[in-house]
Amino acid sequence: MVNFMAATSEKRALAIKQCLKEIEEILNSELKYGSINIIIQDGIPIQIDTTEKRRFN
Repeated sequence: MVNFMAATSEKRALAIKQCLKEIEEILNSELKYGSINIIIQDGIPIQIDTTEKRRFN
């Protein structure tokens, strides 16, 4: 029998590590102006949205 709380903690830890890796990749990309929005459900990050702003001089 799997301990539900342990499985949930492991799932949360894995999701957080994956989320942080994705954010690091976004910040190291060509994104110069914009925003990063993290969607969290039940304490677990489930989605990352980025909005890029393009400025013309």
